[in-house]
Amino acid sequence: MFKSRSAWGRVGGVLVSVVLATSQVSPTLALAAASVDKAETVHVQLDGSGQVSSIRVEDLLANDGGAQQIADRSTLTGITAEDEKQTFAQGSEGALTWTTNGDAVSYEGTSEATPPVKMSITYTLDGKQVDPGTLAGATGHLVIHIAFENSSVSQTANGTVKTPFVCLTAATLDGDVFSNVEVSNGRVIDDKGGLAVIGYAMPGLKDSLDLNEDELDLDLPEFVEIEADVSDLVMDPIYAIVTPELFTDLDTDGLDLGLDDLDEGTDALRDAMGALIDGSDTLTQGLGQLADGSGQLGDGVTALREALGLLPSGVSALTEGLGNLSDGLSAASGYASQLSGGAADLSEAAGTASGYASSASDSIDNATSSVKVLKGEVDKLDLARDKELIEQSGKQAHAAHDAAADAETAIESAVASASQDLKTKSEAAANAVGEALGALEGIPEEDLTEEQRQAKAKLAEAEAALEDVDLSVDTSALEADVKTLGEAAHTLDDNAGSLDTDAKGVDSVTSGADTALKELSAAKGATDGAAGVVSGVADGSKALSAQLDAFAQQVSGASAGASALSKGVAPLSENLPLLLQGADGLATGANALSTGLSAAASGSGQLTDGLKTFDNEGISELVDALNELDDGMGDISDKLDALREAADGYDTFAGKAEDQTGTVRFVYKTPAIG
Repeated sequence: MFKSRSAWGRVGGVLVSVVLATSQVSPTLALAAASVDKAETVHVQLDGSGQVSSIRVEDLLANDGGAQQIADRSTLTGITAEDEKQTFAQGSEGALTWTTNGDAVSYEGTSEATPPVKMSITYTLDGKQVDPGTLAGATGHLVIHIAFENSSVSQTANGTVKTPFVCLTAATLDGDVFSNVEVSNGRVIDDKGGLAVIGYAMPGLKDSLDLNEDELDLDLPEFVEIEADVSDLVMDPIYAIVTPELFTDLDTDGLDLGLDDLDEGTDALRDAMGALIDGSDTLTQGLGQLADGSGQLGDGVTALREALGLLPSGVSALTEGLGNLSDGLSAASGYASQLSGGAADLSEAAGTASGYASSASDSIDNATSSVKVLKGEVDKLDLARDKELIEQSGKQAHAAHDAAADAETAIESAVASASQDLKTKSEAAANAVGEALGALEGIPEEDLTEEQRQAKAKLAEAEAALEDVDLSVDTSALEADVKTLGEAAHTLDDNAGSLDTDAKGVDSVTSGADTALKELSAAKGATDGAAGVVSGVADGSKALSAQLDAFAQQVSGASAGASALSKGVAPLSENLPLLLQGADGLATGANALSTGLSAAASGSGQLTDGLKTFDNEGISELVDALNELDDGMGDISDKLDALREAADGYDTFAGKAEDQTGTVRFVYKTPAIG
């Protein structure tokens, strides 16, 4: 009636493939795929012998409608929500009311309940059973026997059966430690020195089906056994995924007529496996590209760290240079202000000298008028009166001479004093401007700000202007004219005396008057010229003072800017150690990221190869087995219906509300060895 043992063995292999694929799904995806209200993942931590040491349950409540509150029920203790803003109120008999804020609720807690499937493990080394706590570093022939016992009984409309749990066992083995690996009720996958052992068991299924073992050589295992030679034993934890979900979608309506529906399901399963393999390939490629990119990131971080190492000395030099620039600009501003004051003093002195020159010019005009009158009177030959007039003209000529001499002295004194003071201050200003300009020229052109470039140009203009300043005044012509005026006065004195001696003095007087007129006219021109020169000096000094004031303001602004920039650089210098420390951490993280991504890419490649193996062997075996079972499934239809009902009925471990739908799976984990 039923086919050979090999057909059921292939079915078992396919079950492993299916459970492996479905068991890797997160609770969130499981909930979405099954369209259930509550998805549970029960994490069972075992000790070395398989005794339960702790149970932690993760629950996910769907909230597709965005409800603000969800009714729930749970026997868990120490319940905590993943989102701290989501809270719950607890009622009687484990009733919970969650405040959701419109989102799905994810929470976890602990349980003291007994799992429906017991997982027991025994270790045998070289034929002797040993405590797993003594196995670390062991060498010899090791046998690991993993047994499952199903204690969950379900009453269904089609009879009493044990809940059909499928137990998938998975272990990863180091190829340098394990050799000659074999597994009962499973498969060993060898990938480049890394070994993966997958085993399966279906505890209680044989009893539920009530099969006649005398007529059937049917293998429905309830244990997994791993056998290998080991050297210096170390071993990662063994995992087991226990779930009834494989039977919840079992459709038995057409089993007595054929397996058409199962064939369609097989096609869908093959398509799903193809999509899973394609996704794994894409993940492997992406991880490889990401690993390459992380290597480039590491190189860039290393270059950044080297560049940052040069910053402290550069920032220190920049800070010192900006301080010197600020000091130089401040000094230049002070010198420019002093120079402006000297120019103002020179302008004032030149104004005073201009007044003296004007006074001398008026005296010369008076002397000229007197000489002209004298000459007219001499022409009338009134010697006595002419002598008086000559004497009066002489006095006036002497007065003009004295006024011109005073003007000469004042001009020379003012010019000498102002020129010396201006020269001293001009030299100081030139030195300050030179220092400020030198400080700016010490900064590379590409590092200058726009304000610094403008200040540099203005300093260069000021330096050139100070070199071209020439405020000297030539007073030699004025000295000659004063001398001539004195000689004319003495001539008048001599001519007046000559009138007492001889009438011929009249001719001398006439001649002397003509000479005096010429000399007075020359003195007049010289005095007016000196007045013009002094006036020009006054105007030029006044303009220079205004320019120096403007320059002082510009230099002061540049000094303030340099000072502010120097203060702005200070925080950079203070924070450089933190920046360097962060760069070191970034370099370490980049290296770790590159290593981790490379390992992830390798692991993803192994997963892809494993999935391809399951697809090529497991799915194909399923198709062959279903074809062989086409004429032998009618009698077992009712029992399969009962198993499906039992699987559907086992939808929670820690409890759920009456109107909730649910799904549950268990993840067992043993301690690592070594």
